[in-house]
Amino acid sequence: MPYSNLQPPLVPVAVAAEKVLKDRFNLGRPRYDQPIHDSVSWRPTLHWKTKTGYMACEVSERPFAGIFKAAFAEISSAGLPIRIIAAYPKENSLSTSKYQDDLADARRFGIGLLSVDNDDVALLEYAGVSVCLHVSPPDFKKFKDKKLRTSVHNAYDIYMTADPAHGVQELGQLVDDAMYNLAVQAKQKNILRTGGFDPANAKNYALGNLIDDLMRDRVIDNGVLGRCRGFVDDRNGTSHKPHTLAEATELEERLKNSFKDGLFILQELPSRMHQKGFLFHLS
Repeated sequence: MPYSNLQPPLVPVAVAAEKVLKDRFNLGRPRYDQPIHDSVSWRPTLHWKTKTGYMACEVSERPFAGIFKAAFAEISSAGLPIRIIAAYPKENSLSTSKYQDDLADARRFGIGLLSVDNDDVALLEYAGVSVCLHVSPPDFKKFKDKKLRTSVHNAYDIYMTADPAHGVQELGQLVDDAMYNLAVQAKQKNILRTGGFDPANAKNYALGNLIDDLMRDRVIDNGVLGRCRGFVDDRNGTSHKPHTLAEATELEERLKNSFKDGLFILQELPSRMHQKGFLFHLS
């Protein structure tokens, strides 16, 4: 029988959560208190398996239940595309500070948040991201340029609020912008001689070709330029939608790696440009 393992006050929370998740994500009947996969021992309150992944919902008295850390580690090791949603009563016994701490911890782990009020009205407050896509917050202070720091922070927020592909593209736009601005400066200094880059029509020149030109003329360190070139190619491969579980697993790995690569490039690029006498700036 569904929800037989829950304390009676939490059953309405589970029922409301099930309905909202079915409607929001077009899901069928879930499995109740069953392991998600052979490699994952955790038995969430309810879960669904789709063609491209899993969604697990744990119903608890608080937003960040004690099981989440263990489940997160286990799912990370399994490498499966599993999204976790925490369903909990909006009115609970937690102090204000502990409640806010729970919400912050859940978001830090990319765990979705679904609250249910005393009238059994459910609200999906945060959809979360698949465990395999989770990226810990970078040290934003490492991005010395203030505009860059804000832009990277925005990209991270987008990545971790259920749209990782968009987050990767946001980082990509920052790398693109930096490359074109570098090329304009290099052209003005007559350092960039290879290719047909025209500062007056900068963004009409294919970015991949431009980076190749920058590398041939060794405008800045070729190591970081090579990473930029790889990032351009890799991020273009993350825009398609998966149709199978295997494709979803591969895509999530590429998205996560691309985002982390973008973060590393944007930490490194300003200093590499400054070493060669170029200004780092964004349009």
